[in-house]
Amino acid sequence: ALPPGRGARGRALRMYAKGKALDVGEDHVLEAEDLLGRAVKLYPSLGDGWNQLGTCYWKRGDFQAAFDCWVLTLQHADCEKDRKNATRELSMAHRVKGNNTAESLRLAKEVVSKDMSDTLSWYNLGNAYMSDFFSSTHDQTDLERAMKAYHKSVEHASPSQSNPDLHYNLATVLRYLEEYPAAVDEYERADALDPLLNAREAVKQVAGWVGQMSDMVENKCKLKPARVRQMVDLIPPPDAASKDLVLDGKTYAGCGLGGLEV
Repeated sequence: ALPPGRGARGRALRMYAKGKALDVGEDHVLEAEDLLGRAVKLYPSLGDGWNQLGTCYWKRGDFQAAFDCWVLTLQHADCEKDRKNATRELSMAHRVKGNNTAESLRLAKEVVSKDMSDTLSWYNLGNAYMSDFFSSTHDQTDLERAMKAYHKSVEHASPSQSNPDLHYNLATVLRYLEEYPAAVDEYERADALDPLLNAREAVKQVAGWVGQMSDMVENKCKLKPARVRQMVDLIPPPDAASKDLVLDGKTYAGCGLGGLEV
């Protein structure tokens, strides 16, 4: 399509600015959607207009329309920043509604590779790795990669970019990595930024879990010594470590524990 004239472009920008201002809250605003839709029709190269319209549709629950808007940004926008933001939104959409964590992760890596100092892109990459862990791989390496991405996001964030969800998600990753003191620190940071996240309750859960584990180790689960020795005898010897275990179609590396004292 031919670029619009100066008058059309000016009208499009005014509608876009008003629509974006109206769309600042968490709820869907029909007037914002109408203004943004008219703006991008009048000036298709307005990348952030497509991005904001996609956000409007997402709030309304029309996820396919949102997805299409972000794709249209990639097709029409001249601004690299708008294209980057659209790719990040597509990564999120694949993860949250498309149930395609592999594509979400691919796009998240692509965005980070284009701007290694963008805190939002690192945050999105951390979310992609965490989602891939819980929904697909269950590989601890993905949790470690998520942790590194979240730390990068914190490193590159400005004071005005404090993100309570980032700290909450980082705390969750640290919790599953059994780094409990660090997890509690991050939950407390999230709580200080947004008490509505209920991070304080997560701290209580971590404290309760660690306390239970400590008691069980100290008391050997209240088992009698003879029973503990019986259970230890069931542990494969070190020379059986190379034998893998196949269970429910999955192969688990064999392990043996030697020198265990009761």
